Amino acid sequence: MSTTADELAEPALAFFIDWPALERADRLVHDRFSEFNGAAYYTLRPAVEALEGKYPEATMLLYRRMIESVLDRGSSKQYPDAARDLQSCARLAPRIREAIPIEAHATFVARLRKEHGRKYGFWGPINQKGR
Repeated sequence: MSTTADELAEPALAFFIDWPALERADRLVHDRFSEFNGAAYYTLRPAVEALEGKYPEATMLLYRRMIESVLDRGSSKQYPDAARDLQSCARLAPRIREAIPIEAHATFVARLRKEHGRKYGFWGPINQKGR
């Protein structure tokens, strides 16, 4: 059984977080973002907790990956977690440098509303507390 490159992104992220080598974790998230499985909470949740203070862009990308995974799968039991993650993204948005090519928070939220607007279990807490 061979291992493909995309199967190595999450273990590498876990390694960098545990080491800790947060600068390398940040670089890995930016370089290989598309390879992360948003349902891999056992890896992504500790990563966002470790990266949030110093690396807001990588943190936001991982939060967004988890949010989209929950909504794409229609995992209603995880909607409250995804709603909290979206609120964390809103808190991080002012810290994102314009030079980094990350979709603006308002654009991200608008896209989520368009694609997942009927998932009221997710949007209810967001609408009550604001974006």
